[in-house]
Amino acid sequence: GHQEAIACYDRAIEIDPRDATTWLNKGLALYKLGGHQEAIACYDRAIEINPRDAEVWVGKGATLGRLGKAQDEINCYNKALEIEASSIKKLCSGAQKWLKTWVRRRRQSLGAHEKVLEKE
Repeated sequence: GHQEAIACYDRAIEIDPRDATTWLNKGLALYKLGGHQEAIACYDRAIEINPRDAEVWVGKGATLGRLGKAQDEINCYNKALEIEASSIKKLCSGAQKWLKTWVRRRRQSLGAHEKVLEKE
């Protein structure tokens, strides 16, 4: 169960203490066992390593909510939303650039086909 998972996460952290995902997963397991303060310490460590991981902020927010710290919970969720909004903007910007390039290439291709048809 969760206790065994925590032992595995502890071993993984010994090997690579800079792996934010391992800290996140340990925090989630501790949360499920009711170890809320320990879970928050794990989330904080993950945030130190990678503050742009929205999932960590959500986990921390949920844990703070369980401890009755509503404002801190909301702050964490807002941080997660800010990160996700930034990711979505980047994704949309990349998709828009790709689409513009695709349309430009299609127009060039159509222009070349029209020239061939004119010669026939």
